[in-house]
Amino acid sequence: MALIDFSRASDRVWHTGLLHKLIQLGAPPCLVRSIKAVLANQQSRVRFEGKTSRHLKFTGGVPQGGVLSPTLFLIFINDISTNLPEGTEISLFADDLALLVQHENLDEAASLLQQGLQCVEDWSLQWKMTLNVEKYEVTHFLVDKRSDLATHRQTPRPKPVIRRIPNILGGCL
Repeated sequence: MALIDFSRASDRVWHTGLLHKLIQLGAPPCLVRSIKAVLANQQSRVRFEGKTSRHLKFTGGVPQGGVLSPTLFLIFINDISTNLPEGTEISLFADDLALLVQHENLDEAASLLQQGLQCVEDWSLQWKMTLNVEKYEVTHFLVDKRSDLATHRQTPRPKPVIRRIPNILGGCL
């Protein structure tokens, strides 16, 4: 499993790309125009020590706290799984992404996971999103099919056992 985070995800949504995806999804032209107007008119200014800066226009991102912003972000990343290799699962929550691969051979699982990571990287470059490598983690879950344990002269059936979890629990295992 690979855990991936987008850096400042809602601030990096590429407006042109988002509008393109809305059109591809068949959004009504009036909706696309309305969203384009909202995105084009984003601006802000800073007040510091009694002085106010000039208005600065945002050229990317969805409005912070905007009612439509989470939905627009989800529309923007909706196609991230399109080119993932067969056998690779994806799970998304907000701007966090998990790639999951299951295979009986650890080397094959690692190869599939690497291919999946490459697909995510390619997607992020194409759609101008930045991956946060500081939060990137990889975890292996292995099933131990051997068991030397017994109770009442019965050996329990094997269960999935977490054999190695680097970095995810802060080294407490």
